[in-house]
Amino acid sequence: MERLINSPRSPDSPQALPAAPAGCRALVLTLLLSAVAVAGCASAVKEPTQVSGKVLVNDAGADPGSKVTFIGEGGKQASTVIGEGGTYLIENPPVGSVRIVVTGRAVPMASAGGPAPPPGMKSQPGAPIPPKYAREDNGLTYTVTAGKQTHDIKLTP
Repeated sequence: MERLINSPRSPDSPQALPAAPAGCRALVLTLLLSAVAVAGCASAVKEPTQVSGKVLVNDAGADPGSKVTFIGEGGKQASTVIGEGGTYLIENPPVGSVRIVVTGRAVPMASAGGPAPPPGMKSQPGAPIPPKYAREDNGLTYTVTAGKQTHDIKLTP
């Protein structure tokens, strides 16, 4: 049994098309909704925000064990310890404009008469952090965007 779409016919209009069976309409609707749901889930999985780079004092790697902190609007912070050669990686920093604070190690490395370095870190010190960078008003800023990015922090004495 074939149903026809109800529409006024004129002498020169083509013959009316048969209506889709109810099961077919339900299948098409289900497929469309599934596609929208899958697209929504795919966009919900995002790459984590990370900022990596080097902290350099006069182009030399900063002292390992020093600390770099990103401070965003509303006071949200993320920080990490600086590694060998001045390298750092901050995971999930505040997105948007941040102020950057860099503080030197409070305890000297073994080579300077202090305790042994943490595992995996050599006792060779890097360039010391000038004290002015330990303040929030030191002038260091950066704009963090979503995803992974690289930003070298260049300090001068």
